[in-house]
Amino acid sequence: MAHRPKFRYLARSNCLQLEPIQVAHSVAAANKRKTVTTPAISPDEVEAQARATIPARQQATPQLILARSELQFGQYRGQTFQWLLEHAVGYAAGLIDSVQKELQPEVDTHCASFVSMHWPSVTCRMPSTFDR
Repeated sequence: MAHRPKFRYLARSNCLQLEPIQVAHSVAAANKRKTVTTPAISPDEVEAQARATIPARQQATPQLILARSELQFGQYRGQTFQWLLEHAVGYAAGLIDSVQKELQPEVDTHCASFVSMHWPSVTCRMPSTFDR
């Protein structure tokens, strides 16, 4: 699957590396130095941009659209959700937990299903209310 994240694991372990890797630190540092002058775009525009990155031969599933969606805020703004899962898993877990708390009980089921499909070793650590 084109949107399947490539996770990093701790040495000699089946545990995911939750800490950001060096490239994530570099992206975060660069974003902190930038002044944000443009407002975040609407969810519809984010989805349209994500869809535009999907080749015509590939089905645009909700999970693939989410994987290709760019973050509009925070230290990793401008990166896709898939990139976030591959480079800063712990931040992604915190983000998902925060969104879940804000939207409770209306959790974004596309996000939950994408994460649970590709991220079982982390979702098992999430609160029991997480929709898997």
